Amino acid sequence: MEYEASTLDDLLRGAVAAVTSLGDGCTATRGSFRELRGSTLRLKNPRCRISWSDMRGTIFSAVGELLWYLSGRDDVEFIAYYVTAYRKEAEANGTIAGAYGPRLVGGPEGGQLAHVTSMLRDHPSTRRAVIQLFDRKDVSSVSRLNDVPCTCVLQFLIRDDKLDLVAFMRSSDVYLGLPHDIFAFTMIQELVASELGISLGEYVHMAGSLHLYEHDTADAQVFLGEHFMPECPMPEMPLGNHRDSIQALLEIEACARGSMEMEELLRKLSGLSAYWQDIGFLVIAFSAWRKCTARVVTPQRTLEALFLIKEKAPTSFYSDFVLKKIDAVRRKCR
Repeated sequence: MEYEASTLDDLLRGAVAAVTSLGDGCTATRGSFRELRGSTLRLKNPRCRISWSDMRGTIFSAVGELLWYLSGRDDVEFIAYYVTAYRKEAEANGTIAGAYGPRLVGGPEGGQLAHVTSMLRDHPSTRRAVIQLFDRKDVSSVSRLNDVPCTCVLQFLIRDDKLDLVAFMRSSDVYLGLPHDIFAFTMIQELVASELGISLGEYVHMAGSLHLYEHDTADAQVFLGEHFMPECPMPEMPLGNHRDSIQALLEIEACARGSMEMEELLRKLSGLSAYWQDIGFLVIAFSAWRKCTARVVTPQRTLEALFLIKEKAPTSFYSDFVLKKIDAVRRKCR
């Protein structure tokens, strides 16, 4: 199956519909599913990486997963804060064996991600700018690991002065995993493009198994029943090297989980560009929401924090997502 679209929502809609109607029935360790083999999905505008739907508008968990990758960490505590299902994948020592972070940015001088960026700068036409995420150790382990990478490799190609990214997946969950994968991988694609000073091309997602689990079928049908979403690309990432901004954002994320007051968090954010401030405000908004659900902070204080975040954010691009959290807190107060 081959399908292309300009936005994530349109791409998801086509892929979910195809797997539902054309996929073969299979059963594996994690349950029954329908599957299409050897599928290719093309996102023509990688900045349209956010779902604006009610069912798949998972911007907070997508940002959390991206930061987990870029932190180089493999501990479950970081990511379970955003996606609790990861706890089921943790090994006895509290790590996720298939975590992408150490494989992406681990090692000397920024790891594979920094290496492919340098390679593309020196040899723009290269076909060797490949990040390997799936390793032979993932299938040769003496005991079965709870989690191994679904992504095999990421290949970066500069063509016509634009950066394309091709992701080769052994396994791709079309409903739960695909929106997060596309968000994170296209963000990484833009990070590389902005450091190289070139434009974005397209994102290509190739999956050996593109599948939908039976237990997600009902939710997927609700998603297909939603009205069509607007073409609303994320703001363009400023040109340059963003490693310092990402490190600062990771420090702010850690502070937001703790007890740091909102005023101090906002002061820390003020040192970032508007682009990264906006994403930082999402991180702070999510932490405020988490503290409310954990009853660490009262709903009233949470509402005050969320309204302040909405007011202080450099742009209104992510306002709808903050408003959804505000509505959720208000429902909690009833």
